[in-house]
Amino acid sequence: MLPKIAAIVESIEGNFLVKGGKISYSEEDTADLDIVVAFSDVGTVHTFLTSDAYKEISTGRIGNTTGPFMVVEGV
Repeated sequence: MLPKIAAIVESIEGNFLVKGGKISYSEEDTADLDIVVAFSDVGTVHTFLTSDAYKEISTGRIGNTTGPFMVVEGV
């Protein structure tokens, strides 16, 4: 699944900052896999989320991982 997501992210010039790794949660919800991707702007994130390529694999992501998909605008 991750290789497919990586191909889509990279096709719209997103950059992976974190792919998995050991995470220590201190409060609230946890996820089984943590990924942080930087996009140039929020519009690009929405391009990613609404792309046909992502729609084809989104049910697999939702069905095989726990945790939310969040969009955070910032530095």
